[in-house]
Amino acid sequence: FFFLMIRRPPRSTQSRSSAASDVYKRQFVPGGESVSESAATKSWLSEVVPELTNDSGNDICFKTEGALCVILLSQDKPEKEHLDTLKQLHESFQRKIDRGFKYNFMWLDATAESKFAQIFEVEKYPQVLILNPGKRKRFLIHEGDITSEALADTFEKIAGGNSLPELSIRKN
Repeated sequence: FFFLMIRRPPRSTQSRSSAASDVYKRQFVPGGESVSESAATKSWLSEVVPELTNDSGNDICFKTEGALCVILLSQDKPEKEHLDTLKQLHESFQRKIDRGFKYNFMWLDATAESKFAQIFEVEKYPQVLILNPGKRKRFLIHEGDITSEALADTFEKIAGGNSLPELSIRKN
């Protein structure tokens, strides 16, 4: 937490103008963030399945501790059916964070964030990708339909020790 304290005005100015005393206030800014970086301006922090963008990436995926990112890659905004599937999985897996796994669900517009999408060499859309954003970046492209049952099976394989292959980023 970070406190910003501004010196109070002399007593003589406090009684003359209420506006002068309003200027000299203590401001509390959690984490030392500016007001423009607060949770109120970051709509993705309150969404169940937010969009993964350059702005939201660190908050919802890349700098989250101990979580796997479940990313629905699509061209443009995904279909409601697929978003509902991720919301349903979020509800069911949020309650049972067993075996130390936590899942953050999100979607990515591959046309808007084309550089990020190209890293994974996805050829068909929509596609689900599970990313471990830890020190050794690892990912797995879900093979199968985008249904709750099929994705839950993939999560079980990961939890059962089926490791994610390491992400190798080629510099072109």
